[in-house]
Amino acid sequence: MRPTNEERRDRAYSTIDSYCLEAYPDTVHGIEIDDEIITDLLTDLQHFCQHNGHDFDTCLNMARHNFEAEK
Repeated sequence: MRPTNEERRDRAYSTIDSYCLEAYPDTVHGIEIDDEIITDLLTDLQHFCQHNGHDFDTCLNMARHNFEAEK
């Protein structure tokens, strides 16, 4: 069964929450997620893609397409 958009959102929140624990260890768990945190995560994903031979722009474009289809 395909996940609902709410389930997709909740998975993303869980991922970002875990990222914050790693990237901002001196902050309190459950910090407010803002644009800077999303930007940091996307930047780190670009470094990951470059290191592992993935095309970040292609992945981002496919994600945008999937998002539009799932709205």
